Amino acid sequence: MKATFKNNLKITLVYVSIIVLLVGGAILNIFFGNPISKNIAKKHITGYVETAYEGKEFTLSKPSYSVKDMGYHIYVTSHISEDTQFTVSYCDGEITDNYKECVADKNNTWSRLNAEFDYEVIEVFTQKYTADMVYAGLGKQGKTYENLQLDMPLDMDNLPMPSFVSIHMKSDDITWEGLAATTVDVNEYFIENGITIDYYDVVLTAKAEGASPNEVGVYEFPTALLKSESLPQVMKEHNDKMISGK
Repeated sequence: MKATFKNNLKITLVYVSIIVLLVGGAILNIFFGNPISKNIAKKHITGYVETAYEGKEFTLSKPSYSVKDMGYHIYVTSHISEDTQFTVSYCDGEITDNYKECVADKNNTWSRLNAEFDYEVIEVFTQKYTADMVYAGLGKQGKTYENLQLDMPLDMDNLPMPSFVSIHMKSDDITWEGLAATTVDVNEYFIENGITIDYYDVVLTAKAEGASPNEVGVYEFPTALLKSESLPQVMKEHNDKMISGK
C-alpha cells in the first residue's frame, strides 16, 4: 500500500512538473519569443538587409521580441552616418522596415537638429531667466524638410527651418504690456547670443496665488511683429485670432 502511494505521488509530481514547465515556457514564449523563432527572424532580416542595402556599412543589433505585434525587430545603424538609423521587422513571415520614413524622408535628421537646437537655446536662456517650462525647436509652422541634408551639422547662423521657442514663466505683471516687455527682452537677449527665433509662445503666470488675472499668453507670435509700435495691442489681437481660428 505504501509503495503504491509513493509511486502515485512520484507520478503526480512528474505530471505537475511537466505542466509547470509547459506553462512557464508558454508564458516566456509570449513575452520573450523563443530561441528558434528568434534565430529564424535574425536570418531572414540579415539576408534582407544584405540584399536591400547592398554595399552599405550597417551594424545590426540583436533581435528583440515585441509582445504587441508578436514579431522580432532589429535596429540598424551606420558608423559613418549618425542619421542612418532604422528598424527592420519580421512578423508573420513578412519583413518590413522604416528606412524611408526615418532616413530617406529626413525625419531622423530633423529630430537630431531639433534636439540640438533645443539644447542650445535652453543653455543660453537659463543663464539669465528662470522658467516653469522652456523648449525650442525647428519647424513650428509645419515641417518642410527640403533644406535638410542627411548628417548636416546644426548651423545656428543659418537654420534650415523656421525656429520657435515656448516659454512659461512666473511674473508680477500679468498684463499685455508685461507680456510684450518680457518677449522683447528675451528676444534681444537671444540676438545678443547669436540665436534666431522666428516664433514665440510666451505665457506669464502670476506669482501670487489667487491673483486675477492669473495668466496671459501669446502663441505662434511672429518675431517680426515685435517691432510693432503698439505691441501689447498687436499681441492681444493676434491671440484673439488664434482663439477664433481666423
